[in-house]
Formats: sequence, C-alpha cells, structure tokens
Amino acid sequence: MDEDNFMIASSNIRPYGSRCTLLHAAIWTHDGEVNYEGATSDSFHISEHTEKNMKRVASRSLESITKQFQVKRIDYLKMDIEGAERVLMETADQWAEIVDTLNVETHASDIMAEVTHKLTSLGFSCKPSELHWASVLAVRE
Repeated sequence: MDEDNFMIASSNIRPYGSRCTLLHAAIWTHDGEVNYEGATSDSFHISEHTEKNMKRVASRSLESITKQFQVKRIDYLKMDIEGAERVLMETADQWAEIVDTLNVETHASDIMAEVTHKLTSLGFSCKPSELHWASVLAVRE
C-alpha cells in the first residue's frame, strides 16, 4: 500500500511485462480509502485515526479484486498485512471458497487463534507454519 514499496515492486516485476498486474492499494474489507501509519516499511499498519501525519491510500476487498480480474481459483494466498488479518477474516466467507491454500502471518497468539478458528469453520485444515513462528498454514480439505 505504501508508495515507496509500490515503486520497488513495479521495478521488480518489470521483466514480466503484462504477465503481472500490480495494484497500488491496501487489502481491506471494502473498496474505498484507508489511513495508515508506521515508522518503517515493515511497521506500516492501517489506522482508524485521521491525524495530519497519516498517509492515505485506496483500499480494495479481495472479493472485488477477484471479480475485476475474473479469478476463479487461487492456489496459494499469502497474507502478511501487519495486523489487518483479524479484520479481513471478518469477510472471509466472501472470498475464501475460491482459495485452496493460505499462509496467514499473524502478529499475536490471540489473532492466530481467531484466524485458525475462522478458517477451520470455512473448511480448512490449519496448523502453525514451520517457516514462520507467527504464521498459520491453512489447506482446504
């Protein structure tokens, strides 16, 4: 969602031409705009506050992105969204049915438990990732 990260990603995908599409937006529960803050790129997070020093960016829901690009199936979805996973899981019934495997990086044990519970209720088999201490690996049964 951050402009500097977007520019780096644009440069990184340039060799792939039209095979990649990059969206400059935050993944969120709905299309619109969100405020975000953070001192460094690995600490950016969406904020409900509207202070002067906040950055603002477009937000997109996973459901609207899959509709826009006519995505019928997602083999693997990686979520590392700095704490927004709790909120995004509230809309999982709208998009999770087309996902086969998710890797969700959570940022606290209570969030990991909530994400695991939600994904299990949607038909996924969940376990902690072997690659990251705070990630949940969810595979559709």
